[in-house]
Amino acid sequence: MESSWFTYRSQGDGGPAPHGGVKNVNPNFSYQCTNGKIYSALTRVVFELNEVKKGEGGTLFLPGSHKSNFQIPEEHRTTESSLFETYSCPPGSAIIFTENLCHSGDTWKNPDTPRIAVFNCYNFVGCQFHKPTVPKHIIDGLPPEKQAFFRNVWVWGQGGPDNGKNLHYDG
Repeated sequence: MESSWFTYRSQGDGGPAPHGGVKNVNPNFSYQCTNGKIYSALTRVVFELNEVKKGEGGTLFLPGSHKSNFQIPEEHRTTESSLFETYSCPPGSAIIFTENLCHSGDTWKNPDTPRIAVFNCYNFVGCQFHKPTVPKHIIDGLPPEKQAFFRNVWVWGQGGPDNGKNLHYDG
């Protein structure tokens, strides 16, 4: 687990501009499907803590953009593009997607309930994109099997958990 953060948006609050999509050589954005199995490096899990109604400001997705070999035309790199899709879901739902999918935050339109969501990001054990932000005292308070979600990046043959020579990105 690389990072965890939350968003709280009231009516009229916007989200991040469209990002992600298309083929990317950075291993953090690797997405492959081989022999019926999906391999995704950066994987986002969004926990929606309030109801999200379709068209009222949930995350927008550009379907198929994570597998594209072509740049997304500029006119479709805006939240106004008709190519974006969204969803509705009850409180407590989890939305899972690869960070290599073009996605965006939309303006929250619900006047009665704010958007409250937790965004967790997971990655392959040999890669790290985000600088870890979970305080050490929080991790130290977790059971050992949960602490493993917050381990440093390591690469086999270049130091691993056995010898304490973990490669770590402080970037």
